Amino acid sequence: MDIKAKDPIPETYKDWFRADLRCAEAWRKEARQDYEFRDGHQWSDAERKTLEDQGRPPNTFNFIGSIIDAVSGQEISNRKEVRYIPRVVGPPQGGGDDQITELYTSAAGWFRDRADADDNDSEAFRDTISGGMGWTETRLEHEDNPDG
Repeated sequence: MDIKAKDPIPETYKDWFRADLRCAEAWRKEARQDYEFRDGHQWSDAERKTLEDQGRPPNTFNFIGSIIDAVSGQEISNRKEVRYIPRVVGPPQGGGDDQITELYTSAAGWFRDRADADDNDSEAFRDTISGGMGWTETRLEHEDNPDG
């Protein structure tokens, strides 16, 4: 095998990255404006200066912020829980998957409590309705506690 032959896979990944970067840059520019608009910073610098030169205060009636707050509140009020459901329900005396899935559900609840998952989910939801994308990450982290 010729060592100098180019492997097409890394080149494909680079092409994908470049294409994604172009789209992400456009999204970042628009999202920055979306977040500023949500937070009540709805006047451009030129508009603000024009109003101030005319002796008019740049008042802002932030209807978007209150709508986002209301939708975020609905998400918090109607939050779903993580629950594992057995594939095979056993007889009343046991023997099915129901005991195992109850253990999984309890463990998932414990992990979500320890990770403040409800707050993180709400923040990601708020980001989604504000700028179009919101993310959470589930992983075992060892920085604060060596045991994870």
